[in-house]
Amino acid sequence: MGTELVELLKKSGRYEPAVDDIAIDTIARNSIYLRRVGRLLQSDTADAFTYARVTDSQAKYAKMIADAI
Repeated sequence: MGTELVELLKKSGRYEPAVDDIAIDTIARNSIYLRRVGRLLQSDTADAFTYARVTDSQAKYAKMIADAI
């Protein structure tokens, strides 16, 4: 994902490695985390507490991605 974002920025002519690499890393890492915590909801052991914690984490990761964008 990070490589694709770099290529997209390079094509647009707006790639600044010193600034963009930090945001790209944040976006890629938190996208992975979002998928991982989402899998917890599908487990057989998920309960109301798990659901509350996972949705809270998902909201926080999504906010970090939005801020990085």
